[in-house]
Amino acid sequence: MAEAVMDGDHILAVLKGTAVAQDGHTNGIMAPDQKAQELVARKALEIARVDPNTVDYVEAHATSTPVGDPTEVSAISTVYGKGRRPDKPCYIGSVKPNVGHLEAGADAVGFIRAVMSVQKGILPPQSNLKTLNTKVDWSEGVPVVRQCEEWPDSGYPRRAGVCSYGYGGTVSHGIIEQYIEPDPPISSKEQWPKKTQILLHSAPQRRQLEIQAATHVKWISIDGKQHDLGCVATTLGTRQNHRKHRAAFVIESHDDSARKLSAFACQSPLRWSTSGGITESDSKPVVWVFSGHGAQWADMAQELLRYSIFRSVVDSVDTIVQEEMGFSAIQAMKSGVLGGSDQVQVLTYLMQIGLSGVLRSQGVSCNAVIGHSVGEIAASIAAGYITPIEGNLTITRRAKLHRRFMGAGAIILVRASFEEMTREINIQDSGSLVAAIISSPSSCVVSGPKEEVEIFGENLKSKDIKIFRVDTDIAFHHPILPAAAEDRKRLFLEISPHRIVSHSIEETLLDIGVGDFIVTNTMLRETPAERTILYSMAQLHCQGANVDWNQHMRDTWAPNVPTTTWNHRSISRQIQARSEESSRVHEVDKHNLLGQRTSVAGDDIIVYETRLDRQTKPFPGRRPVHGCEIVPAAVLVNTFLQGTGARVLYNLCLRIPIAVSEPRQVQLIVQSNQSRLCTCLVENNGIETGSNWLTHTTSYWTAEQDEQPTTKIVNIEAVKARINNKLKSSFSIGCLASVGVSDMGFPWAVTEHHGDLDEMVARVDVSPNSNSGKVPWDIHPWAPILDSATSVASTLFFDMPRLRMPAHVEEVRILVQQPPPKIALLYIKKATDSDYTAHISICNGYGTVLIQVSSMRFSEIDGTSENRGSLDGLVHQLAWSPTTYSESPLHINHITLMSRNEVLANSYVASIDRETQTVTVLTIPEGLSELAGSSWWHLSCLARFVSDLLDLVRFISISALTVKVFVLAQGVLKAESVTSLAQTPLHGLSRIIASEVPDTWGALIDLEVPAFPLAIIKYIQQTDIVQVSDGIPRVAPLRPIPRSKALPPPEHHSLLPHPSGTYLITGGLGDLGLATAESLVQKGARRTILVSCRPLPHRRDWASVVHSSSSMAPAIQKIQSMETRGATIQAISVDIASHNAVSQLSSRIDGLYLPPIRGVIHAAEVLHNEPILSATPDSFGRVLTQKPQAHSP
Repeated sequence: MAEAVMDGDHILAVLKGTAVAQDGHTNGIMAPDQKAQELVARKALEIARVDPNTVDYVEAHATSTPVGDPTEVSAISTVYGKGRRPDKPCYIGSVKPNVGHLEAGADAVGFIRAVMSVQKGILPPQSNLKTLNTKVDWSEGVPVVRQCEEWPDSGYPRRAGVCSYGYGGTVSHGIIEQYIEPDPPISSKEQWPKKTQILLHSAPQRRQLEIQAATHVKWISIDGKQHDLGCVATTLGTRQNHRKHRAAFVIESHDDSARKLSAFACQSPLRWSTSGGITESDSKPVVWVFSGHGAQWADMAQELLRYSIFRSVVDSVDTIVQEEMGFSAIQAMKSGVLGGSDQVQVLTYLMQIGLSGVLRSQGVSCNAVIGHSVGEIAASIAAGYITPIEGNLTITRRAKLHRRFMGAGAIILVRASFEEMTREINIQDSGSLVAAIISSPSSCVVSGPKEEVEIFGENLKSKDIKIFRVDTDIAFHHPILPAAAEDRKRLFLEISPHRIVSHSIEETLLDIGVGDFIVTNTMLRETPAERTILYSMAQLHCQGANVDWNQHMRDTWAPNVPTTTWNHRSISRQIQARSEESSRVHEVDKHNLLGQRTSVAGDDIIVYETRLDRQTKPFPGRRPVHGCEIVPAAVLVNTFLQGTGARVLYNLCLRIPIAVSEPRQVQLIVQSNQSRLCTCLVENNGIETGSNWLTHTTSYWTAEQDEQPTTKIVNIEAVKARINNKLKSSFSIGCLASVGVSDMGFPWAVTEHHGDLDEMVARVDVSPNSNSGKVPWDIHPWAPILDSATSVASTLFFDMPRLRMPAHVEEVRILVQQPPPKIALLYIKKATDSDYTAHISICNGYGTVLIQVSSMRFSEIDGTSENRGSLDGLVHQLAWSPTTYSESPLHINHITLMSRNEVLANSYVASIDRETQTVTVLTIPEGLSELAGSSWWHLSCLARFVSDLLDLVRFISISALTVKVFVLAQGVLKAESVTSLAQTPLHGLSRIIASEVPDTWGALIDLEVPAFPLAIIKYIQQTDIVQVSDGIPRVAPLRPIPRSKALPPPEHHSLLPHPSGTYLITGGLGDLGLATAESLVQKGARRTILVSCRPLPHRRDWASVVHSSSSMAPAIQKIQSMETRGATIQAISVDIASHNAVSQLSSRIDGLYLPPIRGVIHAAEVLHNEPILSATPDSFGRVLTQKPQAHSP
């Protein structure tokens, strides 16, 4: 009790005594016992030392049973009712009619009501009481409270008893007494000025912090005005734990508090408000930085002299100042007449040690010190190496020695590097000037004779180099050391009358790559010292420094200060009956493509299916790209996030944009930790084609963070200062419009933009036309803010304007649980390891990172204005270039070799180091005969090669084995043998397997010699085909063909058809062949040979065939159409897949007596689309050749 009073705790009542007893044996565990209830009540009164006649109210247990109530009332009347005056009864009541029976918590609520009754002096009525229990004798001095009454004035503290009875025979009783507050003691301690206070708020989540601020706005504007502001500050600062998300407000009145809290709740903090987050359980160390000459101003000490702590520090050394320097420091501070540089040195020192004393008295301590120039002396005192007296002797004698140089020197701070200024001084041949201090990697101090410094400074300004003059007439020089930064110190407090080295500290930290730091200061020129000191304390606290607020806040508690406000969120969902068709369509306002959800039986596959057209596009604006409207990449990312429930997306590949011009069927397929988004066009009858599915976007995902997410904060102001280039708010919109993007998918607007070619900062409002502060769509999707981020990030490369869209994202990581804000900050940093790639941090208004997008790579879109008429990006070639080895090898437990050729398999085995690898050889039955003399035999085996590989991949995928498949071939690209030629289809098949079954596929390795490529398998990863040439493994990326390979302009180099030549088309009577022939004729071809398996009817029968239902009628009509334009069309019936097709075709062509053949177009193709795991040998056989086995020798 004494500690509670001493701490100023808000005491509601006093629990004077309690007693507990147990006897479930006498009457049984279910039967009440009056004697036991009387016993426990008397025991509680004895412990409390309270006369039962002074207890005016009893909160009854009130079981509401036929036996329980009469027994309890009889026990209460025996203890409290007998011997009382009729006009001084002991009232009885119970809370159960209000809340019901709460079982184990029943009497806890009764205890609360009794405390409130004693505290407020009100007897609460018994609810719902109509008729008293006739089995109870109500004449024994314990009447029921029938209506709300004031507590009777009895001349002693209000007292109440509380009955609590439990199942099993346990009974208990408590005595509560009114708390009468004693007169407050007179404090002998000096209080911090009452004019300015600090309000501290904290919460476990950032969003909760803003909600709490909004709650306090309402309270402090009305009820809070009844309490002293210092009491409110003390309650918030010393009577609660400080959570990891923090905010602090330096305020001067209740109205000022409401204004700053309201602005913070709306994410638009005002001046003297600060916030931050801590990521460590231990407090962060604070570095005190004592700066040098130049921070002084006339009235810097007048306010501080009113406080005894500061005054006592200065008084203690003023005698020495007078003896050594001949002036009074106290008088100089009072008058504001600081004198020359000698006196300023002394006064600067005294300000610093005085401020140090003030900070320590208010609970701020230091863990390290830095002294700059004159500040080294105060820093030595703060570190405990010298005493204030020793320091004062040092500074005064130092000042006297400098008197001889007064008036002759000057100092300027230059916004340029030390090396650059050294060169500039040498160029200007300023022999008396020196680059004296390396203030930071991008600034330095130049010192020297006054006139030369003035001239030098004017020359620098003419070159647009910023300078700042230091108020001194002596050429001091001393460097700032970055040791504290290297020692992982992150909080810096400059102790001086004005900040003069803070900028240099910030530049030093940014240069060495430190981002999570803060540099603050104790005072600013012409600003109240009290306010700036408190603000520096607030900043340090919000960044994790240990501030002992009990030393600063010594007022009493303020009662009824709002506690934690619940962040209520409705989890109910209105279910409305919808048609089957509408249930399949996504919700547009959620900005995703998630329709009807279907689980695949017996597998871990989830499919979301919907339809997309112009009426159901999941974004409110338009996203045209060269006239074609597409779904923004942000919507696709949001679809993956919401469809998977992921917190992290990684390896996100955006392959093909989704156009909304034609209706589409859309599916998001989620399997294990992978997902892919596919579409197919819908026919006019509303039925999807089903056979032409395109995979637009793929991603991997995880619902859990790899580790406990830490709060990341971007120092936005420091980034702006580093960029030092403010752009127009319309900059990004203008850049996009210039390359063909005339509108945005979402109505976001940039309200502030800073940027250069390396980084950007932009403040974005996703719904600028909404005045209510709310967005006009569902609040949970991240698509609107992601759309602004991707759009602004694409303009980071504005030195080469192109239409670029996101093509690949290494990772999208959500770091918060709350919905996205309406206004956000974008921090975009150019990646150094990849072209046209950026890292994006989406932050709230305080720089806290909400979403981190790592390595978003942008690719150019065909049709960009500056590419029109250019070969760049139009024609590409495969370039087999050497590849790099991975740092982490593929872990191999066992090698299994499978082949139809046992001799070849054994030759590979012989090249494997059997001491490090275990090997199994499996021979596939029906091996090929190595002695077959006909080349046709080898070519006919190509379907078997394909079938063997498909069977193996399908088996591994279905069995979910952790196996990688590698295909070892030899000389396939060079095709030096018929065996190599027969294996060429494996190249295309390998690329398809790699894209559809990436977890199973290793690579196809095209070797020079039959030696097992163990190093290539282990260290070349995530590729589809590797070719070994000259012993070097190579891969084949697509690269633009250089202009040097473009054909010269003369006509004879044209690739268009020439009238003097003949052109042969295989599959010539098929749809593709005929369309090709028509195109050649339009471009000038005059003689065309159509080769087909089907014979063309004799020309004399064409008239009757054209008017029949024959399948050849369309072909004849197109041939006749081409002949009317002057072309000669010849049809030859030859099966190009037969083994003697070449000789047959040659003899037939020779018989036509046509000019030389100048072009061959292969159009004899069979289309059979299906996923690789669903493909069959028959389907591949039909595609590769129509009858591969029909013509063996």
